[in-house]
Amino acid sequence: MAERKNARGVIAAGAIGNVLEWYDFAIYGYFAAAIGRAFFPSQD
Repeated sequence: MAERKNARGVIAAGAIGNVLEWYDFAIYGYFAAAIGRAFFPSQD
């Protein structure tokens, strides 16, 4: 029983980490154009 409970915790932790990683990726993708304009001016 203890192994099953531990496996659920490991799966939950992995799922939460995966969701946070995709959230980070989506936020960066959404703001990538604005970040580019703010930090890399078009004039050389």
